[in-house]
Amino acid sequence: MTIIPYTTLVGVIRAGGSIIVDSTLPYSALIELARLVAGTQKTVTIRNASKLSYSTLVNLARIGNANIIFDFSNEKK
Repeated sequence: MTIIPYTTLVGVIRAGGSIIVDSTLPYSALIELARLVAGTQKTVTIRNASKLSYSTLVNLARIGNANIIFDFSNEKK
């Protein structure tokens, strides 16, 4: 698996794209990505969202202003 640098993710959003990331990103990175898409037509989808705490989910939802998608589907084992 290739790791995409955080700056690349930010660049994709600023260029108009939407992204899918894993919940293992640091909390501060998830918050910043949520801020970037808030009030836009862009989205951040967070996979494995069931691994995040309730307060983290709520904070991301509020900051992302309806532009955060949480993927709670089961992981493949």
